[in-house]
Amino acid sequence: IDEGGVYSVEPDIVDILTFQFLYGDKKGCLDNLNDIVINDLIAKKYFNTDNAVGKDLTAEVYGEKVIFKVKAVFKSYARLSTIKPQFLIHSQYALKALQKTFTDVDISKSFSYDFHTTYILLGNAGSKKIVEDKMISISEKNHSKDDSITYSLQPIKDIYFHSESLVNNHLPQGSM
Repeated sequence: IDEGGVYSVEPDIVDILTFQFLYGDKKGCLDNLNDIVINDLIAKKYFNTDNAVGKDLTAEVYGEKVIFKVKAVFKSYARLSTIKPQFLIHSQYALKALQKTFTDVDISKSFSYDFHTTYILLGNAGSKKIVEDKMISISEKNHSKDDSITYSLQPIKDIYFHSESLVNNHLPQGSM
């Protein structure tokens, strides 16, 4: 598969971002390492059907041949969306590939690299301050004062129109 839009994610991403599931169930859809969730256009392209749940999809992921099992199909995101996944695969694939490059550190526990965009689902308005305080504490614990690493929270609804100032954001950026 030579496609863009491959998102290496933690399984709970389906509870944080809005996915309109057409087939399959979001509950447990990425629990296993070889589970894959695809959008409806990919289902049609590779399987010539809307419902590809249960089908195998063979792909090369970071140089490794993997046979995925399609667990769910979601409606593709709008063309102008900042976030445009076509495939969701388990985060362990990206971590494994990064670990091959950065052999001197456990990449899954390091706070010194900015390879990931992180989404956090907050329960209520009061939890924003709690999370921000914890982010400061994490930063102080894991970075020296000389590091120029900062953490910030931004409502997901603001990403499309107000993302120009985000640092190390790996998604398309712009502000209107």
